[in-house]
Amino acid sequence: MPYCLKCGRNVEDNDFYCSRCLQKAEADMQNEQGKSSCRLWACSWKFISITSFLLIFCPLLALWMIYSDTETRSITVPDCFPTIQEAIVGAETGEMIIVKPGVYCENIDFLGKDVTLCSTDPQKPDVVASTIIQGNGTEATVCFRRGESSRTMLQGLTIAGCDLANERSASHETIPGSLPAAAAGCVIFVAEGSSPLIKDNIITAGKADRGGAVHINNASPSIINNIIKGNRAHWEGGAFYIGVGAKPVIRDNTITDNSAEDGGGIYVLNAAPLVCENRIRENSALYQGGGIMIRGGEPEVTGNKFEQNKAGECGGAAVLLEASPLLRENIFIANEGGWRGGGAIYVGLRAAPQLVENTFTQNEAVQGKDIWVSADSSLPAGPHVDRQLRKEADVYYQE
Repeated sequence: MPYCLKCGRNVEDNDFYCSRCLQKAEADMQNEQGKSSCRLWACSWKFISITSFLLIFCPLLALWMIYSDTETRSITVPDCFPTIQEAIVGAETGEMIIVKPGVYCENIDFLGKDVTLCSTDPQKPDVVASTIIQGNGTEATVCFRRGESSRTMLQGLTIAGCDLANERSASHETIPGSLPAAAAGCVIFVAEGSSPLIKDNIITAGKADRGGAVHINNASPSIINNIIKGNRAHWEGGAFYIGVGAKPVIRDNTITDNSAEDGGGIYVLNAAPLVCENRIRENSALYQGGGIMIRGGEPEVTGNKFEQNKAGECGGAAVLLEASPLLRENIFIANEGGWRGGGAIYVGLRAAPQLVENTFTQNEAVQGKDIWVSADSSLPAGPHVDRQLRKEADVYYQE
């Protein structure tokens, strides 16, 4: 009779193991399978835990690294550097230069750097008024002429030109470099494709041949929420001279008490600025365009309030020559146009402006209290438009 190969007990023919050994073997197999399942579950749980941790921790780590890398670092003047220009020279990309209240007699150049230059609190008028950069008139007080980007910002300072400098008779530091002769003495010079953000400043006491406050050539700065007052130009642009190819944004500024021969507030030459939501008041031109003069280009002038601007010859608020600007939703109040005409707007030299939903009140001139149009110029075509414009404004058409 055969024997069990495991325990030696007698077994049936053709069997190798007894029933007891077979039952034990089956029990051991089931037990081993249970242990394997437990080990597999434990490994799976560890994998899920590690994966979940990595999914949560890695993004947080990445954000922390990005924040640590881009966190704005600051330099204080005069604590870290005695002058603003030295601080700009020493600053790295993305740094903030904070200027404490005081009078800083120097002309500065941003040197193409993407940095922020600001007062200790740009939103407090008394801090802005007491933190003064005072230029000397041989250069612009502040220069952007090396391709500064929109990440370059000038905020919350009083920036003054040579008129204030002459009054103070103080010593000055001049940064060497080329500047168009007509811009010398302006407060801010922007050129060479630069596009800085200039906001919340007082820009005053500039005196130049063109652009007493801001001279812009072939550049696209954003000039927002500044007070621009008491600037003069011998020729064009008491506050702004916007030269060929420039595309600045001039928004939400107070432009007041500026003067020039032409364009007491703003002068545009073959450029395409966006001039919107500004308060343009009490500016004067010896000849043309007390508020703004546009000669060539396609500017957009929208949502502004032109009030009490004066011109000795024509266009108390605006003169439009050889240009096709859009004037939309502006308010013209109590502007004076001089002996030729156009208390608010003078349209001449083949100009073809679009005038859309503007408001005219109490403007004065010898002819065309609101609008004067030369024989070679045109207003929006169509009898309906013409009747509507005549209904809303006093328009004189030259024969």
